[in-house]
Amino acid sequence: MVLVLFAASGLRAGELFGLEVRHFLGNAVQVQQSVWSGNIQTPKTESAYRIVELHSSIAAPLRNFIGDRKEGFIFAARNGFSLRQSNFLRPALHPILKPLGIEKQGLHGLRRYRVTHLESSSVPQALIDYWTGHAKKSDGENIPKTMNQIYTKMDKEAAFASGSSRAHRDWFRVAEASCSQCSKKCGRS
Repeated sequence: MVLVLFAASGLRAGELFGLEVRHFLGNAVQVQQSVWSGNIQTPKTESAYRIVELHSSIAAPLRNFIGDRKEGFIFAARNGFSLRQSNFLRPALHPILKPLGIEKQGLHGLRRYRVTHLESSSVPQALIDYWTGHAKKSDGENIPKTMNQIYTKMDKEAAFASGSSRAHRDWFRVAEASCSQCSKKCGRS
């Protein structure tokens, strides 16, 4: 579920590992903190404080993954503390990359995947910047309030079939592989 949420949200690693159950809003996640080396801290920039809406195909499995938990980190280590990036990369991400023939890399690749997917789907740059927590531009471009305005125009198959980069397709395969590995945990088939 971790890799799927990375690919679907474009969150920074510290933002995702800093998510607590209280930050899940049912159809969105609210970025209010970050975690680095096990320490809770403020997000990278003022723009990083944001609400990132999730497509229903991501929100439902995340809801199942959280279950009846009312507190704590969404992705917690056995001791209840937040996962650390390094403790996630070696046992979880890197073993998935190798059989897919994808070069070993870190979690930022999933953030780049999300941006590439949004750009190939003709999402306005201001909205991409908002969802990824990039600094606000002063050009006055309006940002739509919800993803529904965008998702009604997006067709996943068309986006992947027409002109997607190899890296874009590779990260989609990583997200799908990780989802199939965790299907027993989150209830997806």
